[in-house]
Amino acid sequence: MTVLSCAASLFAQFPVSMMPGNERAPEPAWARHFGGPEDDGAYAVIALEDGFAVAGDCIDEQGNRQMCLKRLGRHGDLLFDRLYLGAGISAARTVRATNDGGFVLAGSTRGAGGFGTDLYVVKTDDEGDIEWSRISQDRGGDFSEDILHARGGGFVSAGRNALDLQGGYHLVKMNKPGTVVWTRNFTGEQANAIIEISNGHIAALGLTRTIPAAARPLLPEENPPFPWVEDKKKTVRPCEEEAGWLFTEVDWKGAVVREHVYFQSGFCEGNALAQTGDGGYLLVGSAGGCPQDVRGYDCWIVRTDSLGDTLWTKSFGGPGDDQAFSVLAEYGGYVISGSTRSWGAGARDALLFKIDEQGTLLWSTAIGGPGDEICYEVQAAEYGYILSGTTTSYGEGDSDMYLVKVEPQAKR
Repeated sequence: MTVLSCAASLFAQFPVSMMPGNERAPEPAWARHFGGPEDDGAYAVIALEDGFAVAGDCIDEQGNRQMCLKRLGRHGDLLFDRLYLGAGISAARTVRATNDGGFVLAGSTRGAGGFGTDLYVVKTDDEGDIEWSRISQDRGGDFSEDILHARGGGFVSAGRNALDLQGGYHLVKMNKPGTVVWTRNFTGEQANAIIEISNGHIAALGLTRTIPAAARPLLPEENPPFPWVEDKKKTVRPCEEEAGWLFTEVDWKGAVVREHVYFQSGFCEGNALAQTGDGGYLLVGSAGGCPQDVRGYDCWIVRTDSLGDTLWTKSFGGPGDDQAFSVLAEYGGYVISGSTRSWGAGARDALLFKIDEQGTLLWSTAIGGPGDEICYEVQAAEYGYILSGTTTSYGEGDSDMYLVKVEPQAKR
């Protein structure tokens, strides 16, 4: 087992008073980075009763990228780490706790020298030891971005299958030990997030290049705290290609219940979703930019009713590139995480902000050092939140896994 370096980070934080919002934002209580001399990343985190579990990819002693799981204590101390080889080179994009006390990780794997990736799912016990695993063997560029362990048993992965010419937006239902029950492909590029909703169905969010006329906005959004949003739309050059968010709801047999496409401008990508108290949804991601000119991206938030029809939309952003990757529903609103080039201490900082039920910004903060920091997931933790992502400001290599615990100032 490869042991990677771990250290506490001294982080720089842009003053909260200079960030938008009416309430005081939580502040970092501690931070940890893990990694070696090359790139490592923490793409998912879950809070447990006695600490945290973090998943991503790490470089092993032979220089190969591997799916990895790290178990941390309450203050970020490393309890154990595990590497999962798959076909030889692998990566995790998500980890979820299972109802037997173990974990399920999902991502991709390929053989050394191979060109296409395979979907890779690993089920472990509470010590991170493998109970079973599945490799799709499609050899065509399929992977998982998210997975859920359903209340009634079984697992559903959301990601991409590049072999399907009808659409790469891919859902896979599996039973223990990874036996495929059904697969569904939709006319989209890929699925990025998946949740089980209150009626027992599955809701997923991703992106599609097929944008119906009805999805195009007729009226501009109102974003009074963020005057830069409209300025960026005027100054950023037009995209060479467009994409919208694709929302799907399916039942447990994989039958489609409904689909919706949401579009603002440019290349829009839906990254995360949460169900609201009234049975609707809060969808988050990015909009307004394009792969050729990321300066135009803003965090975009779409609030819908239970049928997926839009109730309101909001954009949050400054003069630079701002993107949202994760959302957490909690009492009084929603906490959203991502990255910002508009505020903070470095070239790119981890972004964390909270909105109320009407989309009003309550607080926001940027966390990072002189380099690049990104927050890919936020989860509720004791007295605050735990953030997972990457850092180039601290650590041993080009980028390291980055964990930050933030708490309200009254708790510190």
